[in-house]
Amino acid sequence: MTEAAAAGVKVGIVFTAGFAEMSDDGARIQQDMVARCNELGMRVVGPNCMGVFSTGSAHT
Repeated sequence: MTEAAAAGVKVGIVFTAGFAEMSDDGARIQQDMVARCNELGMRVVGPNCMGVFSTGSAHT
């Protein structure tokens, strides 16, 4: 996330599982990731996310 934010990425999606739902260590890693993203001004979706979906259409 740090490298992505440095490259100008504004939003990250964490598809993988294995964080807070698995262990106390996973919960700490997840909390650290969210805190770091907040510090960097980067939004994060996930973990355990299949992505995002928009029902809006650019064509009418």
